[in-house]
Amino acid sequence: MECRSRSLTSRARRGCNTQTKDGLAPLHQTSNVEIIRLLLEHGADATAQIKNGSTPLHQTSNVDVARLLLEHGADATAQTKDGSTPLHVASNIEVVRLLLEHGADATAQTKDGSTPLHLTKDGSRSFYQTLNVEVVRLLLEHGADATAQTKDGSTPLHAASDVEAIRLLLEHGADATAQTNYGSTPLHWTRNVEAVRLLLEHGADATAQTKDGSTPLHAASDVEVIRLLLEHGANATAQTKDGSTRLHEIWDVEAARLLLEHGADATAQANDGSTPLHGTLDVEVARLLLEHGADAKAQANDGSTPLHGTLDVEVARLLLEHGADATAQANNGSTPLYVALQHEYNNYALAHLLLKHGADVTARTKDGSTPLHRTRNVEAARLLLEHDADATARTQDGSTPLHAASDVEVARLLLEHGGDVTAQRNDGSTLLHLASRRGREEVVCFLFEHGVDATAVNKHGWTALHLASRWGHVEVARFLLDHGADVTAQNNYGSTSLRLALRAGHAEVARLLVEHGADTTGVNEPVATPWEVVLHPEDLELPCVPEPEPVRQPRTGTVVFVVMVIAWGIWSFSRRSRVCVQICFPGRTGNLTRS
Repeated sequence: MECRSRSLTSRARRGCNTQTKDGLAPLHQTSNVEIIRLLLEHGADATAQIKNGSTPLHQTSNVDVARLLLEHGADATAQTKDGSTPLHVASNIEVVRLLLEHGADATAQTKDGSTPLHLTKDGSRSFYQTLNVEVVRLLLEHGADATAQTKDGSTPLHAASDVEAIRLLLEHGADATAQTNYGSTPLHWTRNVEAVRLLLEHGADATAQTKDGSTPLHAASDVEVIRLLLEHGANATAQTKDGSTRLHEIWDVEAARLLLEHGADATAQANDGSTPLHGTLDVEVARLLLEHGADAKAQANDGSTPLHGTLDVEVARLLLEHGADATAQANNGSTPLYVALQHEYNNYALAHLLLKHGADVTARTKDGSTPLHRTRNVEAARLLLEHDADATARTQDGSTPLHAASDVEVARLLLEHGGDVTAQRNDGSTLLHLASRRGREEVVCFLFEHGVDATAVNKHGWTALHLASRWGHVEVARFLLDHGADVTAQNNYGSTSLRLALRAGHAEVARLLVEHGADTTGVNEPVATPWEVVLHPEDLELPCVPEPEPVRQPRTGTVVFVVMVIAWGIWSFSRRSRVCVQICFPGRTGNLTRS
């Protein structure tokens, strides 16, 4: 500490008010009382502001530091750019008391209308949520307005969760029915059962609706809060503007039972056609809904059934026992089996159950995908193949299940069942292209064990090395180069792997390519022509987009856009590619355009 103090003394003598580019002075950067005292004694400015207008007094939670700053001219009413005073952000009751003694205004408002009784603008703290209720009392004693509204209409009561703070605010005139601009009342925001009871005793309306139709019941998650609201007239069948009832989003069986006892409809449909059973994750809730007439085969507007929406094996089993159809297809052609296999969680067990109930492994979605295209789990893939799934099935874009494989064991299994490592999608891409794009080094290594060609190109002229370079996968690029990839190959738009790496800012890949003989000629040139960007987005993304349309004569708007793209290209080159070239070719950076 002595050494640090001596260092700071020297700094203070040279200029203890020196600020960083963000406006930070030494006083802003320490909370040590003795160091702050030393800085102040050597002329540090207690009113110094950083870029957002904060002073050291805004930043301290230490009452001794606050007292020191005030003794040296700090302003208890100073405002930041958003209008916050030290009192808005004080997090210590003694600091609050001290600020009030030095003229801090308990009614001061920020630009959004918040007073010290409200949450701070960024929601970082609330007196009545994180501090002793005595802070609220202290502010009210100094004139704070319990009914003050921010620009969005919220009052201190809207954010209060502490029962005693709520009681105190109500005693000082806070309105339990006050609505924000959106229509929320304090009852919509309160989660504590005693706080809810207190608000209801002061006239809060259990049926109040926000602009989207939500009532306090829609927001309630605690069973006792739900019970209390229902006892005070809350409508168990109330719908939001999207048609949802509270029963649509319930996960607690006791809460569900309460709602049903008060008239909630287990068959109610939201605007999208979904019923409470569609979103059920709990088997006991599902059982209760079914006992009250819920339909296990009900379809939403998109054709999905409750079985499409569950990932829980026990919920699925219950639905199947109540007539759910394991072969049901949604409007996009997806089956419950297809949906289940999109998720890692429990997909083998769920797939096994669905197959036992007749799920079709060959069923296709509208884009031609089968469940085998979706699975990421080797056991689930084996299960599908045992049920005669086709390892060579193609989607509309020509993808086989092997193209989607991101796991070596899944890829190995598919090959054992007839998958072809050289199979191409409609755009000419093979699994090697896709694995390189995704950075799946282990899959790339596996493919070379099965004789793939490192120089293979798709219809846009992309090689696997182009893709690994463009997306910054240095180890994949290294492996490809070690196995015959052509570092000089150009795609159909004239881009080499080096150019693609530079354009994307991948310095390490660029260095690797240069070490393997990449041609550095022209690296100072723009790395993409405007028309290449505008007309050939496939040169920037995974090469699975439709064939580019024939080039049409640009309209005026297009010309303007091209000019903008040219400007972007220059900026992009100077900001990204130049950095890469400097790293790769330090002797040649003098010729590069400066940003």
